[in-house]
Amino acid sequence: MLGDALNAVMIYLVVAFLLPRSSAVAIGASALALCTLVELFQLTGLPALGAESFWRVRLLLGTGFDPLDLMAHAVGADVATASDLTPTPSPRRT
Repeated sequence: MLGDALNAVMIYLVVAFLLPRSSAVAIGASALALCTLVELFQLTGLPALGAESFWRVRLLLGTGFDPLDLMAHAVGADVATASDLTPTPSPRRT
């Protein structure tokens, strides 16, 4: 589950890199949507078939659907969004 949450954080960072002017909430929603689409695509069985021939497909898309992965993706995207929205303290002037 931790790996799935970290995967959502990675997707968040990729989306933030590709769309730097987007709000943190929009980036988080996009990351969660992409993770959910990939997880639902696993229901078709096509990623498992592709993983038999190409091992990189297994790394990119996974092979089997697990409903708990959806929860882990949501937690990862939420943590990434919350950390992006957390204000950083300004440096002290002396």
